[in-house]
Amino acid sequence: MPRTLADKAVLLALVLMAAGLLVHLIRPGGLWRSPLEVEAFDAKQWQAAKAQERGPMAQDLLDSHLPVGLPRERVRSLLGEPNPSSSTRNGTTAPASAFTYPLGYWESLGYSTTNPQLTIHFDDQGLLHRARIDWD
Repeated sequence: MPRTLADKAVLLALVLMAAGLLVHLIRPGGLWRSPLEVEAFDAKQWQAAKAQERGPMAQDLLDSHLPVGLPRERVRSLLGEPNPSSSTRNGTTAPASAFTYPLGYWESLGYSTTNPQLTIHFDDQGLLHRARIDWD
């Protein structure tokens, strides 16, 4: 059965609306959330956890527990020892003024990465200057 121009326009509009809804659902902050923002941070669980188990606590840790100005030793007591190699995302060694904590392997709808890590930078006085999640 031949389609009219009006039928094609309606079909195109429906396809575009469905695509827009899908993008809204999977985007960060949409109804679907990143796998790194699904659990509340707990220091004891973090310190005992493997990298994969730390991942879901990472965003809450950044948002609520790592304020600028936090002393390096307080960060160490909160999170435990950083990654011994303290390598950065590009494979180089992080400066002594940075801690890194691996967050496991994540690949899921809307996100495709191999090994995100938490990187915490300190200033010359040993105070937290910046903390972020580095994705591949």
